[in-house]
Amino acid sequence: MFIEKLKEKFGINKPIFLEEIINEFPQYSRVYIFKLLHNAENENRIKKFSRGVYYFSENRWFGETTISAESVAIKKYIEDGNNRFGVLSGLTSLNYFSITNQVPHTQEFVTNKESTRKRTVNICGMRYIIRKSRTTITNENYAAYTILQLLSNISEVREINDFARSEIAKFIQMNKVSKKQLIEMSKNFPNNTIRNLINSEVLDYAI
Repeated sequence: MFIEKLKEKFGINKPIFLEEIINEFPQYSRVYIFKLLHNAENENRIKKFSRGVYYFSENRWFGETTISAESVAIKKYIEDGNNRFGVLSGLTSLNYFSITNQVPHTQEFVTNKESTRKRTVNICGMRYIIRKSRTTITNENYAAYTILQLLSNISEVREINDFARSEIAKFIQMNKVSKKQLIEMSKNFPNNTIRNLINSEVLDYAI
């Protein structure tokens, strides 16, 4: 029943954090939950990816599936499937919007889950740069924050080529980002961000 409930709640090939498991079974002690997880591991009914991170695998033609360090990092710092609390930053953001073809060796995130200005963390052998958000990131404003963070990561708007501009426009329109939201949120960002917002065509794409 324990494992079946976890699988129904969290699904296959997705990271499951120990604290989520503990919260799901408030009637059980931590010691008892550790015992149940240990038994399930031995029976190959659940996999342990790293300390405090579990998942359910499945067998496919190429073998047994696993999860990635990136999926763990995204769930921890960007979104958990229901709530958004982080966005891409730095080269990770520039690469996402095709402003650069350079693939970052270390991904960067801005998140509500960090209390320091900048910190480097290691997740399963992969390094990530984590930064504290300038204002609370929510499901409603994460798209606008994403664009403003992107504009913070470029020196001048001429860095945005035509293809990147079309990618930005699609993102804004798909997520229904408004001019009002961008202008209001930009007050939390440095002057360079506001200047890039005004000098770029970004506001023209917003609703």
